[in-house]
Amino acid sequence: MKNLSLLRKSIVALCLVLGVFALAFGVVNISNYYHAQKSVCSLTVVEQGEESATVATGSGEYTFPSALEENQLISDTEIFQEEVEDPDLFLTSSENSEIGEEDAGLPSYVTITVSIGSGGSATVTIPDASKTLKSGTNSHLTSNGTCPVRVTINSFDSGYTSATINIGGNSTTLYSSDYYQKTVGTCSVSVTFRKNLTISYHANGGSSPPSSQNVAYGKSINLAEIGDMNKTGYNCSGWASSFSATTAEKRPGGSYIVYNSTTFYAVWNKNRYTVVFNKNGGTGTMSNQSFVYDEYQNLRINSFSRLDAYFNGWATSSSGSASYSNGESVRNLTTINNGTANLYAVWY
Repeated sequence: MKNLSLLRKSIVALCLVLGVFALAFGVVNISNYYHAQKSVCSLTVVEQGEESATVATGSGEYTFPSALEENQLISDTEIFQEEVEDPDLFLTSSENSEIGEEDAGLPSYVTITVSIGSGGSATVTIPDASKTLKSGTNSHLTSNGTCPVRVTINSFDSGYTSATINIGGNSTTLYSSDYYQKTVGTCSVSVTFRKNLTISYHANGGSSPPSSQNVAYGKSINLAEIGDMNKTGYNCSGWASSFSATTAEKRPGGSYIVYNSTTFYAVWNKNRYTVVFNKNGGTGTMSNQSFVYDEYQNLRINSFSRLDAYFNGWATSSSGSASYSNGESVRNLTTINNGTANLYAVWY
């Protein structure tokens, strides 16, 4: 312990003349030094000599005008701070486990890398220290390796409506001048300004699609209803992100959170309908027949009869002439989904 005390006193004396010797060695350009809060740390020696030692600092390297041992303990007010650009650039403390319990509570750096995109104005601060962080890499000394970081959205440029903030993996989106704050360690901070996104609708073979919708990033909307959009012989089951989809991904009027501009395509299903056979003065029975729009199918063979006449085909009205022959292949007898197409026996 006596040896350690002597070492500490020697280093204290060394610190009093450090400013003069630093200029002589010229390793770093430091205009002034002053004492920091009391702490204990070890210095990482980069290069050792008999009369000097170069150590790592927060901004590069510094040469002590005296020999130092690797991981030598430095205590009390013997840590110096550079007063060049950033007043928080202390000498880098070693993470060597040999320091032991005296290392507890050491001040340590939090490195914040700031990136602010175009589209508005934002300010990144450490509110507890009343410190504003510049774009790029910033170092800040803390007692426990963490600090509160606040991002304030000041304004939006024309056409921009939202700003997504990410602080060390914690994110939120703001839509007005406001702030977001998290307590973090070394991390990256980013601000991304965004314009409104557009949700468009494509009739995909039909006509009269709904109008597009403009919405801010991350906002929820109700997707368009079918409205006047139509396709003859088909019914729309919903929306999909691909024009070739056969199954709807989103239902009309359903809730949707917007993260990208998207075009939704109508998904069409063929209508189904029923053909009903009418005896039209004859006798007998015939079962109804199911059809799918745009698909050909042979009509049932007539099973009606009439004593005083012969069957001459099928008409679309009770008094009409024959439009279809017995067993003819037909399609699209009606465009109505779940509708009915009536055929009437024609006698002569």
